[in-house]
Amino acid sequence: MDPALWGNLPDHVLDHVLVQLPLPVLSRFRCVCRRFYSLSASRSFLKSYPVSLSPVSFPQPWLVHTYAAASNAYNPAANNWFELSPYFIPDPWFSNVMASMSGLVLLSPLAKGACRPVRIVVFNPYTGFEKRLPPIGHPSAAQMLVDPSGDNYQIFAICEDPDSEEERERWLLHRYTSSSNGWGVLSSQLPIGIFPGSATIDVCNGIVYCTVGYRTPQFGIWAFDMAERRWSRVRLPFLPSYARCQLVSCGKRLMLITRMKDEMAVQNDNCRGSFSCCAQGDLLYIISGATREINVTVFNLATKNVQYAPPLVAAVNSSKTFPFYPRLSTLV
Repeated sequence: MDPALWGNLPDHVLDHVLVQLPLPVLSRFRCVCRRFYSLSASRSFLKSYPVSLSPVSFPQPWLVHTYAAASNAYNPAANNWFELSPYFIPDPWFSNVMASMSGLVLLSPLAKGACRPVRIVVFNPYTGFEKRLPPIGHPSAAQMLVDPSGDNYQIFAICEDPDSEEERERWLLHRYTSSSNGWGVLSSQLPIGIFPGSATIDVCNGIVYCTVGYRTPQFGIWAFDMAERRWSRVRLPFLPSYARCQLVSCGKRLMLITRMKDEMAVQNDNCRGSFSCCAQGDLLYIISGATREINVTVFNLATKNVQYAPPLVAAVNSSKTFPFYPRLSTLV
């Protein structure tokens, strides 16, 4: 490049050139100068960034496996694993990945203080920008929704109430909205059957689903209608004592995963036993693992095709596996 030419270009002309670059190339340009670095935080620049160069550069969500400072990602398009930067998750020894959606990752502190409020962090690993949310009670479970535009997002969390002395009223269902930058209480009293230590949250079509007692006779699913502000228990087509299933939300779809088909399990011996599921986009990831090996089966909800990932040699215990969709246009 001719320094004299590039150095004399007006900013708006230079922006027009940069906005045509593929996402990985644009990310490398951030180290050139402060102005280039700040472009990934500029809404006006991101609004003009072609969608075809951002999410379509990665047509399907990755599956990220992280343990301590080691992170690996599975790319279903290439059917391979690759190593991520050790800074992909900030402070991995002190934070827990609670949810991920549209390029954003939700982190909460691992250390649980005695009824002390904590600050949950929303982080975009691709741009490196983060936002610390207003203090709230320590979260037991959380989920997030992101608008298609990437301008706003919501976070739903079951959190402790530091001021409550009653065990039954100790946990609250909260909602955070990025537009107001504040938390609000959706439900001040959870149903008796919801014990937060084992609960998970899924949000679909205006309803918060809370699943508890996975792989136990106390298994149950409760639904909270945000419009009516009312809890109800979801009727299951089987006895709770026989439940070995998981509830997975994916966009406007809600799936109850009970078992894996025999022909799929034959391809992956580890999937005959315990497995976990997560989904994003059109992909459902079925994850199982031995002591030092992660096995992943990918089911495409749109095409109904099944794909088997190469095994990943990595720690299984105390690790976290979650789907991640690299996006530059989703701001924290």
